[in-house]
Amino acid sequence: MSDHGEHSLPEIIKDVILSVDGIPLPAVVKKSLWKSLARLITGAVDVPVAWLDSKVKLIQANTAARTTLIKKAGDAAAEKFALDPALVNRSIDYFGRTMLKEQSNRETVVQQTVLEIKNDPPKEDAAGEISEDWLTAFGKIAEQKSDKDIQLFLSKILAGEIRRPGTFSLRTINLIAMLDQSTAQLFQQFCDLSLSIPYLLGDFSFVITEPIGSPGENALAPFSLSYNNLSKLHDAGLIQGDFSAHRKFHPIVFAAGFSLGGSTFGGTPVHPDEYREKFESVEIKTLNFTDAGLEIRGVLHLGGNVEYEDQILAWLTKEFELHPSRSSSE
Repeated sequence: MSDHGEHSLPEIIKDVILSVDGIPLPAVVKKSLWKSLARLITGAVDVPVAWLDSKVKLIQANTAARTTLIKKAGDAAAEKFALDPALVNRSIDYFGRTMLKEQSNRETVVQQTVLEIKNDPPKEDAAGEISEDWLTAFGKIAEQKSDKDIQLFLSKILAGEIRRPGTFSLRTINLIAMLDQSTAQLFQQFCDLSLSIPYLLGDFSFVITEPIGSPGENALAPFSLSYNNLSKLHDAGLIQGDFSAHRKFHPIVFAAGFSLGGSTFGGTPVHPDEYREKFESVEIKTLNFTDAGLEIRGVLHLGGNVEYEDQILAWLTKEFELHPSRSSSE
């Protein structure tokens, strides 16, 4: 175990600890949170949870002393390898700026993650602790991302993994590493149109296109999801590439309740006594998520699109003699 004196960790850890002080986090969840905090801010893997919980006085490292040490190391390297001192200084400046930016990115993600957990603290303990290998891979991605939208995605994923380790695959966080701001925004818009039937096994979420028209012919363009934009989401590994796919299920699933965008709906059949017998299972055209897309969708705050919502609800009413009604908001 490393010696963790009062000079070992930066002041930000004290700030983060104090920001979650008093939140009744389950024991394993709290341990995963502290482990994530230590790994992403300091690179440490063996900071004792009891030490972090004690909220001892944390004093920021002496930046001037570190700068002097680095400068001396640079001078020694220049002398040993007969390097141009100016080249050494530029190298030190470059790596110093790079390290500072990476540190800032990681700390931003950590702070947003704490807010996510603070705003929605888990009520049940996790089955296990967050993986150190997962944290290492996550940290390397988080430090490269300065875009605010991507940082928000990453913070939601880290919060979800802390709550329930194993929720997010390394493939998913590697996928996020490739996202740019515009693709992240497109995916949010796609998710805002998605319908989910929560009582079915697994995550049964998709975008209905049946009453809208062919996505390949730009039917979803009014919702910022033109064929080209859908292709970008497919290329990013977020949605499946079959834009004329079908799903088959009985209309009664809509009567049992579903969520659309950020709202939850219940359905009232016109003739409830004969509803199950009246309809057979039908094929409905949909756009579908990839596994990674589903994982990311699960942590996003979903909004809605009133125009799209109205068309889907009108279609359900007409095709299945169902009167959907908004029952609550997420």
